[in-house]
Amino acid sequence: MLRTRTASPADLGKIAEIYNYYIRNSTATFRENEYTLEEMEEKFETVRRTYPFLVAEDDAEGVVGFAYASRFREPSAYRLAETTIYLSPRHLNRGIGKELYAALIRESRRKQPELTGLVACITLENKASIRFHEKMNFLPAGILRRAGFKFNRFCDVGFWHYLYPDLQ
Repeated sequence: MLRTRTASPADLGKIAEIYNYYIRNSTATFRENEYTLEEMEEKFETVRRTYPFLVAEDDAEGVVGFAYASRFREPSAYRLAETTIYLSPRHLNRGIGKELYAALIRESRRKQPELTGLVACITLENKASIRFHEKMNFLPAGILRRAGFKFNRFCDVGFWHYLYPDLQ
């Protein structure tokens, strides 16, 4: 059985393992160096002070995905948070991401009631992530050409915006 819950320090090894897979194998993240456990602990502590950091957990396999929100931009006038979600490659296309992201959307607003919406930054070659975000009611908001350079090539990124329904 799958459940979504708040991440704990005990989950960080598995979270780093999932994240590092995408660092090594994709442009889903522009990070080029794998996370050490210490770096993941630091990220976790920074995020959880203000925003939700969630995991999807399977009874048989443990943590199979994670999602968190973080500050979008530094000035305090911004009322947006940026989202991050990664699933174990063996657990894609099972509805896990939808359940995890729905919880992230709810928990982000609960923890930060002043938020008007969320922002996702997606590499344009990541068509699956674009489809996923649009199914989750994120709308295209802009493109930055040649924004990142990974695996010896430039990549474009797009921003997708989720506006909380009570503000529409």
